[in-house]
Amino acid sequence: MYPRIIALIPCTAGRLLLLLAILLLALVLRATNIAWELPYTIHPDEPSAANTALDMMRAGDWNPHFFEKPSLYYYALRGVFELYLRAGIAAGHYQSIADLPRTTDQFLTTPGLFIWGRWLSVILGTATVAILYAVGRRWGEGVGLAAAALLAIAPFHIRHSQYITVDAATTLMTLLALWAALRLLDQRSWQSYLLAGLAAGLAAGTKYNAGAVVLIIVLAHGMAWQSQSVRHAWLLAIAALASLAGFVAATPYAILTPESFLQGIARQQAVYAAAGAGRWPILAYLDILSTQLLGLLPALAALGGMLMAWKRRDASILLLLIFALSQIVFFLAQDRHFSRNLLLITPIIALLAAQAIRHGANWLAHRVQLWPAGAAVALGALVALGPVLDTAEQLIFYSYPYSMVRAQQYLTRQTPHGAPAAVEFHPVAVAHRPFIIPVEHVTDQSAAWYRSQGYRYLILQTDKADPAKLAALRAAAVDRVTFPGSHEGQPGPALELLDLGAGSAPLAITRQLAIFGDQLEFLGYQAGIGDLRARYTPLGAPPASILPDQVLQLNLYWRALMPLDTDYALFVHLYDADGNLIAQRDTIMRSADYPTSAWQPGELVIDMADLPIPLVSAGTYRVVIGVYHAETFARLTTNPESDSAVELIELVIE
Repeated sequence: MYPRIIALIPCTAGRLLLLLAILLLALVLRATNIAWELPYTIHPDEPSAANTALDMMRAGDWNPHFFEKPSLYYYALRGVFELYLRAGIAAGHYQSIADLPRTTDQFLTTPGLFIWGRWLSVILGTATVAILYAVGRRWGEGVGLAAAALLAIAPFHIRHSQYITVDAATTLMTLLALWAALRLLDQRSWQSYLLAGLAAGLAAGTKYNAGAVVLIIVLAHGMAWQSQSVRHAWLLAIAALASLAGFVAATPYAILTPESFLQGIARQQAVYAAAGAGRWPILAYLDILSTQLLGLLPALAALGGMLMAWKRRDASILLLLIFALSQIVFFLAQDRHFSRNLLLITPIIALLAAQAIRHGANWLAHRVQLWPAGAAVALGALVALGPVLDTAEQLIFYSYPYSMVRAQQYLTRQTPHGAPAAVEFHPVAVAHRPFIIPVEHVTDQSAAWYRSQGYRYLILQTDKADPAKLAALRAAAVDRVTFPGSHEGQPGPALELLDLGAGSAPLAITRQLAIFGDQLEFLGYQAGIGDLRARYTPLGAPPASILPDQVLQLNLYWRALMPLDTDYALFVHLYDADGNLIAQRDTIMRSADYPTSAWQPGELVIDMADLPIPLVSAGTYRVVIGVYHAETFARLTTNPESDSAVELIELVIE
């Protein structure tokens, strides 16, 4: 008979310390790089989950108005966001919930909110490791510790324990419900059925498909009572009522607003029925099971553990396998597939692998006279090698900032800001930079066009760019900086920054040369009609006429002739035919992002100077600009006339 492995650590205190070390490792691995990719949000479900919780906070009630998924996780997330808001109010960052904007699908203005939300998933993921240890103890301390250790280092579980999604919560609650269901094989009291039913209801309250745990309760009841199972069916009634109570407690508005609840379920079904990979992609699921959840060696070990459990007719393992199989079959039958749906069976695979390690160590100890604990450690290390390497690679990968963050930081910190830049960033990411212009495809325009409008820098995603147009832009650039993406081992799309140079000869402007105070050279302007602008847009030639109450848009083109130590102001005046000042606008030149004290000698700088036209009588008017010291109001004179202003446009107001 094979020698039994009684323990890996000889004393209870030692086992407790080992368990605590495993849980600490699980926590650290899940908390490391918790802010990955922020302020960008790549997972489509994170903004949706955050907005569901935030909307409840804004409305001041607990109706999520979202039933594609149950509500338990969203209630927990709302609690975390409430704490975040109160901490922000106490620190003076916010005044009320109104200061927290709705998140976008790609970019955040409040990344700290997401970090708090991700901490919830980190804690839930770590707690799952602890629950798996409790489940594994049915087969001994060694199995429990080994299963917990494998889940702690599983890269797939680590990754999904960092998202603001229901998956980590579902995995935890499902495993807790399975633990309670397995207890029915040993403890057949009504209290055990009550606990199992309540846990199953709460699991279904995180994700509807987790309610399949109810099937395991029924099977465990039959295994426990066998021929007397019908006689004790009243215990199943207790479990059923408890399950219903748990689900209603988790999603109370399923009862309070049944129509919305049913509509939400229908919408969720429509998502999985939409065109996708099609039903029964068995090979794809085998690939996920063998490579993603834990890795190849743990998957093979789990297969061995499953075969041994079948051979030994281990009722507990068979129940876990039935649940795992029910989930796989359910998702295989859908038209659309998401690998994260299999996260809730990852603990079962880890447990099966731990079983294989135990039996393999016993076999080795019997065959080659090894110390059983030593054999278990050696086998466990071999099985864990793949997940350890994959986790290390994952941690290194996400330790790099997101490529768009790297590119934006380079653009704002390493380059002059006088000329506009066209970038393939999310608009919110550069909302505070009026001369960084987000575009969908940089390659939609040629290098000649960009230069004619004063653009100097272009940032584009190389993997989605038209190859011929990208090659033409590269050929026209005087310099190029690359920002590696996912294919090069760093997160995000592969980006390139192209520098088109600082020349001003091909500018499509109305040229009007003037020098202000031997310090600033005015090159010319573009003009147009529209609204007051917060962001640069290319314009054209001066309009023939304009209506009262419209806005004369102006782009002014400048060059500093020397280093400047003053932030100069600009005035734009509107005079009538008699020389009377009719309207004016005064602003610090490029005050929002690039005042004159930061201008580099010889650099082309574009400024906006839009002028609202007042309600005046029809006639011909003159638009005049000038530069002055903001503190002393002393004007810079122009050469050679030694005047202090330059007339730009003779404007007809209709």
